[in-house]
Amino acid sequence: MTDGEGFYSICGICGKGRLIPVAMLETQEGRLVRYRCTNPDCNVRFDQHGYERYDPEKQDWVRL
Repeated sequence: MTDGEGFYSICGICGKGRLIPVAMLETQEGRLVRYRCTNPDCNVRFDQHGYERYDPEKQDWVRL
């Protein structure tokens, strides 16, 4: 392992990138951490509810 590969989970969508934390939000239920895949071709984010992919046509995140 190099560059801390073992610290981050492999993306469940592409299987190539790593899910790195990019945002932590406070909600009524507690903290919500969002992760993004490091593979630019994948373009997904992950939170406690599952995966989302950004849709440029809708200009919004779409749940997978």
